[in-house]
Amino acid sequence: MGVYDGSGLFLGYLTFADVTRENPQILGVFNPDISTFFKVDVSPWPNPVLQPINYHFDITAIQFYFTSGDCTGQSYVTTMSGIYSIHGLYFDSLTNKLYVFDPQVPVASFYDLHSAKYNGICTPDAYGPENDPLSMFPIKEITFPLFYQTLQHPIVVKPIQ
Repeated sequence: MGVYDGSGLFLGYLTFADVTRENPQILGVFNPDISTFFKVDVSPWPNPVLQPINYHFDITAIQFYFTSGDCTGQSYVTTMSGIYSIHGLYFDSLTNKLYVFDPQVPVASFYDLHSAKYNGICTPDAYGPENDPLSMFPIKEITFPLFYQTLQHPIVVKPIQ
C-alpha cells in the first residue's frame, strides 16, 4: 500500500513498524528512493508533517561518534535495536541536515570510538554507550527534498498507482 498526501504526492510504502504504535496519527513509511524509514504525522494543522525516525517533541541535535580523537572522519550514531531505527531517516536540528545508515562502511565497536560531538561541541576521549558496544552505525548525509516539502491533507493509504 502506498502513502500519498492530499495532492497525490507519493511519500512511500506503508509499514507496520513499531513507530505506528506510539500514536495512531503517525504512519510508518518506507521510501524506496532513499531506502529509508520515516514517520508521517497526519494530524497537524494546517499541514501533515514528515518526521525523521529520531523525532521527539524536543528535537535535539544528533550525538555523533568518531574513531578519531578530534571528531573528524566517518560519523557513527547509536540507535535503538531494530531495522526501523537502523535504516531510519535521522535529522540533525543543529545543522538542518539529514542522515541515513551507510551500508558501505563497517559498523564500529564501542571500543573503536575516541571522540563525540553533540550540539557542535567535540569531546575527545568520549566513547559510545558501554551497555551496547556493537550498536555504532555509520551514517552519511543525504539530500531528500521531500522532507522539506509542505504536505497536504488528507494523507491517504491506497494501492500503488
